[in-house]
Amino acid sequence: MGKKNITLMLSYLTVLTIVLAGYLFMVALPAEGYNPGDYKQGYLYFMAFQFLLFSLLVPFWEIGALTGGSIKQSKALPQVGAAFKTLFYYLGGLLWQMVILVFASVPLIFIIHIAGCLNIMNFLWPMAIQVLWGMFILSARIFLHTTNLPKMWQYYFLVCLIFAVVVLTLVFFYFYLAYGQLVVTTVFDGDIPGLFFLNPLLTVTGLLYMQIGGGNQVGWAPVVYHLCFCCPVILIFCLLTLRNLKNAYREV
Repeated sequence: MGKKNITLMLSYLTVLTIVLAGYLFMVALPAEGYNPGDYKQGYLYFMAFQFLLFSLLVPFWEIGALTGGSIKQSKALPQVGAAFKTLFYYLGGLLWQMVILVFASVPLIFIIHIAGCLNIMNFLWPMAIQVLWGMFILSARIFLHTTNLPKMWQYYFLVCLIFAVVVLTLVFFYFYLAYGQLVVTTVFDGDIPGLFFLNPLLTVTGLLYMQIGGGNQVGWAPVVYHLCFCCPVILIFCLLTLRNLKNAYREV
């Protein structure tokens, strides 16, 4: 993990620590009496904020040189099968870095549970989806990195992709509820089409809301919908990246 990534991770943890401390000392602790609901809501807000901050940070994560030019300049890489091995190596390393980045905030989550005397909630599923979302972003960025697009355009297309998946789907979700005059009682409501759960933030929020006592009318279907969206898209980006790498090796 390079210096830039270490700096990003430390900045990520610093912001999360400040936000958590602000919530505990300004909202939860000053409240009269003990109210576990304040800490449960704090857990939900903290995890949702963590996901948003994570989505803003990952596009700037250092992925190393994986362009056709870098391949031509490297004499250590073999010609036969090197494209697949190179891609596998990069993806494996980046997956491990995403796991470290996401789970680095676990001590902060424990602070919420200890301060609120809450039962330990299963935060592994929300974090697993966050790791998958990180690989979604990085696989798209790696693919763009192996093209001939200028760096500015690479970031532009990546930001547009993240904006479309996270923000635009929520906008359409709002209009769907408003114009359909639907009344939903929970995030995992039976009246919400599964298409909206392609949004990782909505899926994570539904899991968190279910963990703090919210209802669930559709079971684990939203998680399945999201996995059926993310995993194939990651695979497609990997195959496109592999094609670009193979073409670069043929030119060597």
